[in-house]
Amino acid sequence: MSNDELEWDIFAEEALKMAPMFVRSKIKRRVEEVARERGITLITCDFMTELQQQEQGK
Repeated sequence: MSNDELEWDIFAEEALKMAPMFVRSKIKRRVEEVARERGITLITCDFMTELQQQEQGK
């Protein structure tokens, strides 16, 4: 799946913009990586929250 096939909804984009500038690209790469692994094409705040909770639980 290419980057062109991933879509960020407006709320997820806004949530990403709220992250500190120095970690935004890392967060975006990780979210998109997991989305591709799971076959998700629309990235939402719910998905980002779920992923954040899973990552914190590691």
